[in-house]
Amino acid sequence: MAEELTKRQKFEKLATNRTDKALQYIERLKNLANTDSYDYTPEHVTQMIGALKQKIDEVDEVFQTAMRPKEAPKAFQFSGIPQNEAPQEPTEDAEPDEGEDDEEQPF
Repeated sequence: MAEELTKRQKFEKLATNRTDKALQYIERLKNLANTDSYDYTPEHVTQMIGALKQKIDEVDEVFQTAMRPKEAPKAFQFSGIPQNEAPQEPTEDAEPDEGEDDEEQPF
């Protein structure tokens, strides 16, 4: 029976294979620089290299985000209400809310 790989081993195996394949395809792009076989403009080259750099930046950002420490969930807090403000007592002429009596009601 085959030994099960750890998460690290799986990552290293897949990352090695996928990086090697990406590098091989990038290497093949150099062949397109042959002006005896291909016709292109500086704009073509700029767009091609720009797309590659953009994708590399996206991959880097995903890894950087994944490696940041996870933040603990924040406790609920009302916004726009000062923390030290004492609750206001209702005035005598204020009408009670619907269903509000002088006696306390259970939930």
